[in-house]
Amino acid sequence: IGFLRLNKFQQYEDVQDVLLGAMMMLANSDAVIIDLRINGGGDGRTKEYLEAFFLSREQFFNRETEFIDTTEFRVIKESCSSCTRLEEVQLYILTGNGTFSAAEGFCYDLQQAGRARIIGTKTKGGGHSGSSVALSKGFLVFIPVSGKNSPIEGVGIRPDLETSEELASLTAQQHI
Repeated sequence: IGFLRLNKFQQYEDVQDVLLGAMMMLANSDAVIIDLRINGGGDGRTKEYLEAFFLSREQFFNRETEFIDTTEFRVIKESCSSCTRLEEVQLYILTGNGTFSAAEGFCYDLQQAGRARIIGTKTKGGGHSGSSVALSKGFLVFIPVSGKNSPIEGVGIRPDLETSEELASLTAQQHI
């Protein structure tokens, strides 16, 4: 069982290589658990980058695509030949009170594609995605670029298997 905890979807350019390495490690797993229980969101490009590993081309472009086009999708897929296994692996995503924004979008996209089972508690309902932009003097601003008509805005993600945050990981392992 591969396990990946993401506490935030960091700036795409800063984490792309690290995430590729993580996907290469996960590609050897029979099942993957992604822990988003305290992930408050972040960069929408990072969210889509990760989705590209778990979704087929058809599934990826059958959802609202905001950042990654067909050329970039192909480049992502070609960056790791063994990672194509991730399109088929059993996938579980853990949610909790801290799952918000891009983390919810990740859950929604994979749940709607029938690729992941969501385990945990209902999320908060922040359906906007966007990117963080550095300002002067150490300030950072998050600029939403979509989500106005998002089906999760103000609603959240309802887990496929509702359980306490504390039992979410154990529940996923039992189902695997």
